[in-house]
Amino acid sequence: MSFVEGYLRRPHLLTAMVLLSAIVGIIGFYQIPINLFPDAEYPQIAVVTVYPGASSADVESEVSRTIEKELASLELVRRVSSTTKDEVSAVTVEFSYRKDLDAAATDVANALDRIRAALPAVIRPPMIFKISSATPPVMTLALKPAEGSPLDLGMVRQLADNEIRERLLRLPEVADVEVFGGHEPVVRIQLDRDRLEAHHLSAAEVRERLQAFNANQPIGLLIGDGEQLLLKRIGEAVRIEELGEITVARGRDGAVHLRDVAEIRRGEKEPQSAYHGNGEPAIAINIERALSGNALRTIADVAGALPELERRFPGIEFFVPDTQGDLIELSVGNMIDALRDAVIMTILVIFLFLADSRGAALAAISIPFTYVLTFAAMWLIGYEFNMVTLTAVIIAVGMLVDDAIVVLENIDRHVKELGQGIRQATIEGTGEVMLAVFSGTATSIAALVPIMFIGGYVQHILRPLTVSLTVALASSLVVSITVIPLLAPWLLRRRPGARPNPVDRVFLAFDHMAIDPLRRFYVALTARALRHRALFIVVGI
Repeated sequence: MSFVEGYLRRPHLLTAMVLLSAIVGIIGFYQIPINLFPDAEYPQIAVVTVYPGASSADVESEVSRTIEKELASLELVRRVSSTTKDEVSAVTVEFSYRKDLDAAATDVANALDRIRAALPAVIRPPMIFKISSATPPVMTLALKPAEGSPLDLGMVRQLADNEIRERLLRLPEVADVEVFGGHEPVVRIQLDRDRLEAHHLSAAEVRERLQAFNANQPIGLLIGDGEQLLLKRIGEAVRIEELGEITVARGRDGAVHLRDVAEIRRGEKEPQSAYHGNGEPAIAINIERALSGNALRTIADVAGALPELERRFPGIEFFVPDTQGDLIELSVGNMIDALRDAVIMTILVIFLFLADSRGAALAAISIPFTYVLTFAAMWLIGYEFNMVTLTAVIIAVGMLVDDAIVVLENIDRHVKELGQGIRQATIEGTGEVMLAVFSGTATSIAALVPIMFIGGYVQHILRPLTVSLTVALASSLVVSITVIPLLAPWLLRRRPGARPNPVDRVFLAFDHMAIDPLRRFYVALTARALRHRALFIVVGI
């Protein structure tokens, strides 16, 4: 008993496996993440250091060069570059793909600790930023005071920096939230020089008193019988009015409070950034996805949280001026439409050039089965739909039916030329070409394997394409030797004189209506071409 005969005589297990794979493929089609492009950026770490009061030349010689030399010695570093401005140094180190982004950040932090003594003592602690394909925001929210709201942009910025940002960071698909735009709230204390002189105070003394009193400070630990109490002095002001109660000096007439020598009011920092939404000043919130996350899921998470934020902050108007979702959905939707059209055109070409309704029907059935197997494999190995993988799926359309057509034609040859029964023709016809079909598919896959391991940026871009294409070709091989033989006894033409079943009657009626005229047209066209030798001219060209 041959391999094909073995599973065709007992098709239940094979049918169950095919249906299970189809179900997994359908689920995978809806669960596979969707992004615009694959993540192919090299892992990068940026180190930003502030050197107050220093010129760009001093920052470069004392900070940037020291950090560059140390970071260049790290393992798997490709390139180190820096940008220096007055008071600010930005050093970027790029690693190879073999370096994990988190491990790169740890190595950079350890390197900065090693050279901390060699850097100027007055610099602020260096800030480390991870840069990857997930760094650009997938969505931008704009916030402004609602009509009739008592809030101003400074208050909106304060809420965005605290409660709103914390709520968005709790969303599972959100990796980071960046708030920008001017109007950062501050408390401005404007000292009155005449009052200071009257109380024999200087601005420096007032600043020292503010730093000392506007803070919560521990006092000590009170130990009693069976309990311990932590004592602290609460001095941090919660409201602006409380700042005026801070004692800045003591004179003969009693305590001198801050309100006695200064005017205290709410203000805003000098703006370092600005944002306009819908033509009006606003506060912006950039939403970033995780490195292994999905842009559409992140956007959906934020969109789902917006109604709650609007109810919680009725004085703020939320709107979305920019999102990657529209571009991703449009691009991926166009690719899926192209895939649908490619499948239809492939089936139509098979129908027109083979002039065989049964073969076209089987090919039409084999393509969806091949794709659901492909989607199942892509989902299980963790791939996503993007411009690269969908391109591979579209390219594979014309290659997927090759194996099926070879198997179909050989089965049909055994029926018509050898006069075998449909089941015997299916067993022998499939067995004859199985090795040839496998060899052809293996040859195509072998040509793709080197591209998977070409290395560098090209590998990260083309590996999803080649792997998706390889999975599709392997799926077409499996379908051609399993699904096609299972369905062939029900759809293919039987021996002349055999009693037709209902399926045969449908195909016979369709053949009489469409296929027979098409065949006669091909015969007449070929005869005319031979008569006028046009066919030979075309072949010669």
